[in-house]
Amino acid sequence: MCDIRVMLAALAATMLSACSQPTVLRHPPEVEPDPRFMALFSPDSGGITGADGLFSIPLPDGRSVFLTGDCFLGKVVNGKRDVGTKMLNNSMVVISSDLSEAVALYRGTYDRPESLFVPQGSGDVGHWYWPGHGFVADSIVYVFALNMYTEPTLVVPSGKDPGTADEVDKLAENQWSFAVAGVDLLRFSFPGLQLLGSDPVPSTYELDIHLGNCVMQDGGHLYFYGTRNDPDGSHIYVARKEMSVPPYHENWEYFDGQGWSRDHRMVRPMKLDISVSEQFSIFKIKDRYVLLTHSKSTPDIYSYTSAEPHQGFGNKRYIYSSPEPAADTTRNLFAYNALAHPQYIDGNQLLVSYCVNSFRVRDVFENVDNYRGGLLGSLFPSSIPPFGISSRNQGIFKHGTSIQ
Repeated sequence: MCDIRVMLAALAATMLSACSQPTVLRHPPEVEPDPRFMALFSPDSGGITGADGLFSIPLPDGRSVFLTGDCFLGKVVNGKRDVGTKMLNNSMVVISSDLSEAVALYRGTYDRPESLFVPQGSGDVGHWYWPGHGFVADSIVYVFALNMYTEPTLVVPSGKDPGTADEVDKLAENQWSFAVAGVDLLRFSFPGLQLLGSDPVPSTYELDIHLGNCVMQDGGHLYFYGTRNDPDGSHIYVARKEMSVPPYHENWEYFDGQGWSRDHRMVRPMKLDISVSEQFSIFKIKDRYVLLTHSKSTPDIYSYTSAEPHQGFGNKRYIYSSPEPAADTTRNLFAYNALAHPQYIDGNQLLVSYCVNSFRVRDVFENVDNYRGGLLGSLFPSSIPPFGISSRNQGIFKHGTSIQ
């Protein structure tokens, strides 16, 4: 099972200048729970009650679409999920422009839901998609997605009789048995978000670099970021593509440590003093680029800034430590993959999400908060004008919409 994202609001007065700092700024941030957005996104019934992923893409009409990985529909009763609740591998949650409602998109019916999109290739039987980040161009919504499959040698049998094993036992058997078959770039219609097709993204896949876990549009280019687990830690790699020259799944330029190369084998990592999480965010605020990431295998979240989108990130600043692992006496919970949602900057706060999951699968059924969380605020140092999220109305989650 993959991780789940919990929402937090990072109260951000500003970012530091672009020059590097010899030490980490580690002032305890001011944080406070704010459940309003989470109540909108993850209700106890009628929609997605918990999910991982939570990449978001702002749409041209003011809405935002959140892309979820493993997720649950159904009803939460006394803080618990029924053990028969089926886990979907992906869905979408569309947030209205006025933040008054959210609509979940999936296939099938509410009582018998299915994942929203699945690989369609002749060799993809039994495969599934975990979505990455995306963008909008020419009235098409593009979404990167990992084409996943179950590796039989990694399955851990529960030892239970198939007649007595429940949904949780089945999930536990396959919790760490997933493998990546490739990366696809999916195309969805706008505004209806109907799947139009997909194209494989071959380039760096052979190098175990999965670009598309972060996308940023800037200066006529699309920047595609991804990670690879190298011997000395997890590093960020980046490619780019001109917005005016589709198709977008091929003919990229790759940062080679000095400049841009057409040869994907020349790609080199960005220089950072941290092992980054698999999923992270890079976005632009005025004339500064901001990187937000968990430190891999720790609950700590950090930010960096740069004057360029592909190099020079410094000014490391401690933002927040996800509290769930430390509060868990069983030491089964873990947190990672902080993501920013800069389309909601408005005032003094920035919407950020991070992942929480458990090494014990049954935990996410026995306590829904182990696959769901709250909204918090975090204080940044000042050097550019404030940004963030203003107060908003309590949202109402509409009944999910099934796409046949």
